[in-house]
Amino acid sequence: VNLPQVKRPRGRPPKHAALPKPQPGPVTLPTMCYSTAFEAKLPVPEPAKKSRQALKRGGLLSAEDFPWNNLKPEDSIALAVSNPPAGLNTRGFTARPFTKWVGGKYKLVTRLLEFVPADFEKYFEPFVGGGSMYYALSPRAKCSYISDLNSELMNTYVQLMVNLEEVKKRLRTYVYDKDFYLQVRQRDRDPAFYESDPVERAVRLLYLLRVGYNGLYRVNSKNHFNVPFGRYTNPEICRDEVLNAASAHLNHYPTKVFVGQYYALLPFMDEKSFVYFDPPYMPVSETAFFTDYQVEGFSYQDQVTLAQFCRELDRRKIRFMLSNSCCDEVRRLYQGFNIHVLDNVMRGINSTVSLRSGHKELVITNY
Repeated sequence: VNLPQVKRPRGRPPKHAALPKPQPGPVTLPTMCYSTAFEAKLPVPEPAKKSRQALKRGGLLSAEDFPWNNLKPEDSIALAVSNPPAGLNTRGFTARPFTKWVGGKYKLVTRLLEFVPADFEKYFEPFVGGGSMYYALSPRAKCSYISDLNSELMNTYVQLMVNLEEVKKRLRTYVYDKDFYLQVRQRDRDPAFYESDPVERAVRLLYLLRVGYNGLYRVNSKNHFNVPFGRYTNPEICRDEVLNAASAHLNHYPTKVFVGQYYALLPFMDEKSFVYFDPPYMPVSETAFFTDYQVEGFSYQDQVTLAQFCRELDRRKIRFMLSNSCCDEVRRLYQGFNIHVLDNVMRGINSTVSLRSGHKELVITNY
């Protein structure tokens, strides 16, 4: 794959500002909900059509085949929008992810903020996952746009925005018990599951991620959650402080929630936007391939297409930052952009504790 080179100055971005590391604390903001959810039907994931063993070196898409061609704002309908009143006092307020998520950046936020530009009006995070960067950067934006292809995850964001008390009420009835866990896990075997009560589905996801093995989200080729029961000592299933903080943050900083592909947000982007990509990482070995948190997976061809999309953003003078594996393939795909290396990165997904530290990651920017 021969990608065109982009000439960029090396070194740190000329305009960047690090924020202080978020410190946990009580939620002092009013509990009033400023969010509005819409009757948008969440897509039902289809069984995987790609084989994990069919990772083939794909080629570049031709310009006429770009999936983002001719997209319009009305093609992407927000699931929920928060509209806090002007002048709302949010000083001293902090939040953190309401759940663990594969590839989460909670422990890397402070280091990543060193590469973030100081001035932007719109913030986009199309692979939002647990949302660590969203919580850190949304206070600096006039509006934030978050999305993910995982409809269950994005439904949970929506329910925390608009139905927090009902979510907590139901979650408190769930218990730490293996048989109960397996019953809850089996619910997505019902073909009507994705048409069921969205609040109950959000509660189910929070419970599974809290009680399942290593806080992992994983589905099989039929999109059935298949993480085994986790062994914990009296886990706190309903963490009121964490859920309250997440809900308050979503409500008090203008946020639009979407579900879908990363490129679907392109019609909302302009030169005053900043986009952070945290996609499934390029595998660095045959055993490192893990994209089972989304039934469609994320193939090598998907990595190539994402790199092409980043060049489209650069052509439009839209600033982006992307995290990915430290490997030659990623360096080649983003040749010509600024490529920074983060050392000693922790990866919590590995079941062997001793293998979770000492990794390297790349941070790629076009500014």
